[in-house]
Amino acid sequence: MAGIIEGAAVVTATVATKTLVWDPLKETIESSNDMGEVYRALNDAMKTHTAKRDDHEDNVQRHKTTMNPSKTYTNWNYRVNEVAKEVDQLEVKYTKKSKKSTFFCINSRAKFTEKMKKIASRVISLMMEGTDLVDFLVGKKPACVVEMITPRITNIPSFQQPLEQILDWLCENEVRGIRIHGLVGSGKTTIMQNLNNHVKVSEMFDMVLWVTVSREGSMKNRAIDEIQQLIAQRLKLDIEVSNQPDLIASRMREELKDIKYLLLLDDVTEDLDLNKIGVPINENGSKIVFTTRLPHACSSIATRQTSIRRLSGKEALYMFKSVLDRPHLEENANIKRLMPKIVKWCDNHPLMIKVTAGVFRVKETEESWHDGLKKLKTQPFQGIDAMEEMYELLACCFKTLKVTQKKCFFYSAMYPEDSDIQKDCLLDNWAAEELLDTVDDVEGTRTNGREMLDYLKMVSLLEENTSLQCIRMNKLIRLAALYNMSTDENKESLVKSGEALEKPLDVECWKDKRWISLGDSKMNRLPDQPECPILSTLFLQKNPNLKIVPQAFFKHMKCLRVLDLYNMRITSLPSSLLQLVTLKVLYLQNCVALVELHHDIGNLKELEVLDIRGSGLTNVPPQVKSLIRLRRLLISFTSSGTKNPIENAAYDIEVVSRIPKLKELVIDVEDGLERILYGAIVNVVRIKSLSLLQFSSPNKVVDLIKAIGDSWKITFPTERLLQSYIDKVKSFELKQCQIFVGCDISSPPHVMEFMPYFCWDITKRVKHFKQIDICFR
Repeated sequence: MAGIIEGAAVVTATVATKTLVWDPLKETIESSNDMGEVYRALNDAMKTHTAKRDDHEDNVQRHKTTMNPSKTYTNWNYRVNEVAKEVDQLEVKYTKKSKKSTFFCINSRAKFTEKMKKIASRVISLMMEGTDLVDFLVGKKPACVVEMITPRITNIPSFQQPLEQILDWLCENEVRGIRIHGLVGSGKTTIMQNLNNHVKVSEMFDMVLWVTVSREGSMKNRAIDEIQQLIAQRLKLDIEVSNQPDLIASRMREELKDIKYLLLLDDVTEDLDLNKIGVPINENGSKIVFTTRLPHACSSIATRQTSIRRLSGKEALYMFKSVLDRPHLEENANIKRLMPKIVKWCDNHPLMIKVTAGVFRVKETEESWHDGLKKLKTQPFQGIDAMEEMYELLACCFKTLKVTQKKCFFYSAMYPEDSDIQKDCLLDNWAAEELLDTVDDVEGTRTNGREMLDYLKMVSLLEENTSLQCIRMNKLIRLAALYNMSTDENKESLVKSGEALEKPLDVECWKDKRWISLGDSKMNRLPDQPECPILSTLFLQKNPNLKIVPQAFFKHMKCLRVLDLYNMRITSLPSSLLQLVTLKVLYLQNCVALVELHHDIGNLKELEVLDIRGSGLTNVPPQVKSLIRLRRLLISFTSSGTKNPIENAAYDIEVVSRIPKLKELVIDVEDGLERILYGAIVNVVRIKSLSLLQFSSPNKVVDLIKAIGDSWKITFPTERLLQSYIDKVKSFELKQCQIFVGCDISSPPHVMEFMPYFCWDITKRVKHFKQIDICFR
């Protein structure tokens, strides 16, 4: 790592002082006839040149997930490598001749010197060209398909047959649009998700676009500008929130006109004007497929329609058993006889089968199955397409949850529709709200939280997202949860988001609420001093129009514990926030306009979690050292800005190391930046209480240091960094340690290449370890 850091410093110095370095080299090469002097100048020029090439390559690797090298850069890099080969050949010849007693004759010396001069001129020319390369990275084209997590339907003909029919229609030139019609929760979205993932689709179209059209909690479509933003994000178009949808539509039509696209519109509730949105009618085979509960929606678009029929008894039972996934229960004859009765209660309805199977997954005895079926029969299912009835029926399933499970589930429903909920953030919020079973230590609380999360996933109330770090909640299950919360006698929750929050709430709405969620809306102002004496959680995330929080806004929120301001455009935090003496969790992620924290932020004596990833803060503010209870900090390291990323990292780690009770440090890093920063990060071992050091990038999450009880898992890119770390870690009393060199600790330990002399050296110097397992790539 030291070599990498020194190399980066050399490159920076070389670029900054090119006239001081290159001009003398150029002058020497052009004027000197001394072969040795020209050789040394050529060698120096080539070293500097390859450093510049490696510097560019680091940038290419760092941004490889979002950017590609330009054709100009690729051509330059090819010529650099070619001239490097020629220089290597000259060096071999020069070294070989130099070792002989008879050196070059005069004529061959002159010819060799001239050849070196010509190559050296090319090297310097390429050096100048490489320095002038500015836009050598270009944005990657969007992926053809973004795959979705969805159940397989190959064994359910009622789903598979419509899917195959749609695939056939997509091949017909005269087909423009396809309508998928069905009742609420009948499986329309599941069919279209399978269509999105189908290999034939990626072969037929240049790009597949998915848009959820319905407006949260109503039978209306999203506003045109919202649909435009979703499509623009998928196309990677740089379009700001605008009140001129016509201009955006024109830009989108231009972008899509030469693309053979498949537009998938989920849950269309009203007719759509595709021209106003900016979706062109291409004659190149582009298609539109949409799901709807309405049999005549968008008739001007649909040239074909398929209706989703009710599952047969055999299909419904198969689906129930698939979700249940408990083979040993099927072996019990008495339980097996109850399964068709449960499916019959569900009226063969896919969503009800999914949720009900989840409820019965945790029942292990015949008695509990009989009791469960008896409770269901108190609320007969009519199979009518009525949302309220669906909510009531799902509420029957919610009633099977214990009090703690129900609270955690309802809290999860507070996040805006279709949210990717970060697991660790949800666990932090549950803990802050004391929703979990009380334990003495933080790790015990986290363990309880993970068990709760696993349980809610097991009973199908939460589900994994494509990112293993996030979970999601089915839209209808969430709406049912919110309906259940709104009919509760206490009514201590307020959830408004999206178009459901078209104007600021009346100040009276804030009173007597324990949880308030106002995320993902067009709200542009907040009340000055809302009366919220019992408010403990406030979600204001994803409100781009909210740029100011009134100075006295938090004055009457003395019980606030969780505050989420993710992705807002605020430039500062109001002074009243410093009065939140009970605040435990503060999210400022992606608040790009927030460039500094208040100097008295240390007043938040109870704050345990702080997330400033992607904010406008260029460094970790020194004020965080005063947060005496802070145990989890989330920050970002990037290559942007004027400072050297290594210097930035070193400064931040110096600040972080002084936070007295920090246990978890999560760092968002750009791809390719991990190894460069590792040398600075390793100093984090000065934080004696640290139990987790995690690097998170767009492609992966790596736990560099993780403590589980008395056992530690540590990973290092190189042996040198491992030795450096071992020198510092001797002050820790560790009973067991698994060390991974060049491999990921998320995989089971496996010694791929054993180095006995190296292991012996470490175990000799670290005598307090009782057991060390060392794994090498």
